Amino acid sequence: MKLISLEIGSSAVKAGLSEYDESTPGSPLSLLQVATEPIDNSVRYGRILNVEDVTRSTAMVFARLGDNPALKNGEITGVYVSVGGRSLSSLRDRESLRIPEERLITEDLIDRLNNEALAKVPKGKEPLEIVPIGYRVNGTRADRPVGSYGTALSADFTVVFADPLNSRNIERVVTERLNRNIWGFLVRPIAIADAVLTADDRNAGCMLVDMGAETTTCSVYAQGVLQYVATIPMGGRNITHDLAVGLGVTEQRAEQIKISVGKAINENGTAPAEEVQVDNIVQARVYEILQNVIAQIGFAGFNEADMRGGIVITGGSSRLYGLNQLLHILSGLNVRVANIPASVHISDPADNTSANIDIIALSLAARQLAESDGCECVTYSAKEEEEAPADEPAEVVEETVEDRVEIPYDDEEDDEEDTPAPAYGQRVKADVPAYDDYDEEDLPTREKDFDDIDVLLSDEEIEARRAADRKKNADERLKEARRKDKEQKAAEKRRKLGNFINRFGNFLAGKDDDGEGNDI
Repeated sequence: MKLISLEIGSSAVKAGLSEYDESTPGSPLSLLQVATEPIDNSVRYGRILNVEDVTRSTAMVFARLGDNPALKNGEITGVYVSVGGRSLSSLRDRESLRIPEERLITEDLIDRLNNEALAKVPKGKEPLEIVPIGYRVNGTRADRPVGSYGTALSADFTVVFADPLNSRNIERVVTERLNRNIWGFLVRPIAIADAVLTADDRNAGCMLVDMGAETTTCSVYAQGVLQYVATIPMGGRNITHDLAVGLGVTEQRAEQIKISVGKAINENGTAPAEEVQVDNIVQARVYEILQNVIAQIGFAGFNEADMRGGIVITGGSSRLYGLNQLLHILSGLNVRVANIPASVHISDPADNTSANIDIIALSLAARQLAESDGCECVTYSAKEEEEAPADEPAEVVEETVEDRVEIPYDDEEDDEEDTPAPAYGQRVKADVPAYDDYDEEDLPTREKDFDDIDVLLSDEEIEARRAADRKKNADERLKEARRKDKEQKAAEKRRKLGNFINRFGNFLAGKDDDGEGNDI
């Protein structure tokens, strides 16, 4: 089965083509190709601002994947898309049920707890993932509560949520403009954690830090499960901007300077004066970002002693020289760079780089969904295969990627993006450099009673209802697309079986269909 995973980031649109043998359980995943198209200021903090620009870039990466020989006559009909960005956050919640008489704990009771936890998501936000931390039956921990008998059932959850406009604008690009199905949304930090963290890391307690261009996402794991997710609206682009202002150069030139000579920590005092100036600018911003990263451990309700698995760091901006050493010094924890999973086979050596950990992780997560849902990302045309003679090559049409990229026109105004995000209140103060200038993410993320939060504006409530309607419509479209996909597969199997029966019948009757005596 072939899969397409899509990542729309602040600096680039990336897509990966991968495959695995669905007939062999546990077969390795092969990454066949990664296509990247840079974008500039069309996505900010994980949210698509210019739908047309992102549509064009996404169409370009789809076209490049379409040229891969592994697809042959296949057409990309669906993708798995990552979600993340500045609005990604989490809450902790505990739910309990009192049962009048002792009875069997069933999946229905577990679903009731899940729904109660999902209802705690702040108004105007969209739940993306619910992670059970632990269950108790009659007050006793139960790793597998279904099948137990009891009169009391309780559970702790981590619920991950984000702004619904994130997924809504992705739908505008992929579904409405490019006419592809979205087979599933993948929560980026969870997908990366599943790929790069071991069971020992999770059990010992660790933090995964994904440092991108404009955001840094921190995921805290303890007792084997996800406990907390928060996104800091700062990343590598903040360092670049500081260099541009401090040195009086363009941001393009500042980015080059940061990559070539920028250091998060000085190893000796013999550097030229010009480099010292660069390092002072870089280190001031890096120190601020890392102090906020370390503070997330406390916000999650833990301390450094609980993080015996240390910190695992990834993301494009994490490759700044000396950043992992500085994080080790500031936190006192072991820090290691995330590695590509050894179980993944990468076809092109040029794609075997830590810069593609995100696409590799998303491909692995997409496989899990595909194995449960049975949705394929590539559809093959049986008609084209029949019309092409077996002994003659199909006609080759010379065309560039740009020739095949068509952007559907839509004059609908995206007026939602022109509306400023409402302020929700102030963030809890910390003894670290604050980032209170950002008002959208000021909802509390630690375990709280959210019932008293009633300061949201009415248009946010409207957007929440819109999000619910869109989700319902998307579910219906997905169900219909899956039905058609299954019908197409069934029809193809019937056609092939019919052809085989006809030819076998002719063979038994002594007929020669092709006149060359090759029917046997």
